[in-house]
Amino acid sequence: EVVPEKTPIFVSDVDGTLTTSETEEYGALLTGVTPNANDGAAAVLNMLAQKGYRPMYVTARPEFLVERTREFVAQRGFPIGLVHTTLGLTGALGGSASTYKTDELAMLAGKGLVPAWAFGNTNTDADAYENGKIQPLKNRVFYQYTDSAHGGRRIESYNELLAEVTALPAVCP
Repeated sequence: EVVPEKTPIFVSDVDGTLTTSETEEYGALLTGVTPNANDGAAAVLNMLAQKGYRPMYVTARPEFLVERTREFVAQRGFPIGLVHTTLGLTGALGGSASTYKTDELAMLAGKGLVPAWAFGNTNTDADAYENGKIQPLKNRVFYQYTDSAHGGRRIESYNELLAEVTALPAVCP
C-alpha cells in the first residue's frame, strides 16, 4: 500500500492485544480455528478506520503466520490493513520483539508516517511505542497492561474507548 507522508495511521499488536490471550494462536493453529477477539476491539479499530486512520498490524509472530493473521483480521471483523510479521521462522520474544517493533516504527517514521494511536499489551509494545515517540501518551492504549515505565493508558475493555473514538473528528475527507 502506498500512502502519502503524514497519512494518519494506527498500529496494533495482535496476540493478547486483539486476541483473547497472548498464546491463543498456538492452540488455534493446531485446530485450524481462528482465535477469538477481545470484546469491542474490532468496533474501536473500525471506528478509527472510518475516521480516516489507516490500520497497520505489527506483530512479532513468525512470517509463516502472516496469512493466518490476515484471516484473523478479516474473520473477526477488524479493518483490513497492512500486516507486518517478523521475517524469521520462530517469531520474536522479549527484547527481540521490542527491537523488531521499534525498527518497524522507525521504518514508518522514515517514510513520514508516525502512528497517532498504538495498541498493545506487553512491555515490548510499550518500549516500542516509547521508542517510536507515539504521542500523546493517552493514545498509547494497553489492554489489561500497565506501562509503568513510560506511561500510556490501561484499559480493561475496548468498550471503554468506543465513545471517545466515535467522537473524534474525521482526519481525512
